[in-house]
Amino acid sequence: MTASRCARRAFLLGAAATCTFAAVPALAVAQQAATPPTDAPSPAPAARDLPPFTVRDARALAASAIPLAKKAEDVDLDYSPASLVAIDNIVLDMRDEGASPAAAAQVLLVLGCYVGEVLVRNTDGLWDEPTAAELQAGARVPGIRGKSGRFYDPVGQVFRLLQEGGGESLAFYFARVKRDAAQS
Repeated sequence: MTASRCARRAFLLGAAATCTFAAVPALAVAQQAATPPTDAPSPAPAARDLPPFTVRDARALAASAIPLAKKAEDVDLDYSPASLVAIDNIVLDMRDEGASPAAAAQVLLVLGCYVGEVLVRNTDGLWDEPTAAELQAGARVPGIRGKSGRFYDPVGQVFRLLQEGGGESLAFYFARVKRDAAQS
């Protein structure tokens, strides 16, 4: 990796909190209070590593991905399904560099919200909180509710991409959600 790319990546990981959470002031406060007690049960990585955020915050977080991606990777994001390839590349590069979910949580939150906003703008989905049943099944953060009522977790999908690697790309995830929405 070139020195300039290392510097851009350091910006992405180091400055994401300032850019992102400054855009959503309630998150800056929530982030400080988000550290669970040591005897608390260990929830899914996305929930454990993220400050709480709401549906109202999701759009602002998604919008903050645009300048982050531009500064860190010189990539222009435009909320198109094709732009998800750039998000795949950013997350997979972070994985290759050994980034942990905890260290990259804020960046992954921003990128996950961007993926969610791509779904909202290109399908009939809407940002929504998980229901009690979805919380019980493991959902921990706002996601996208399809026309059929199905709940999709783009933030969790971005975390899985970092943790598991290549598996299901975000572009493929989008295609699957779009196909599911069309069948509803």
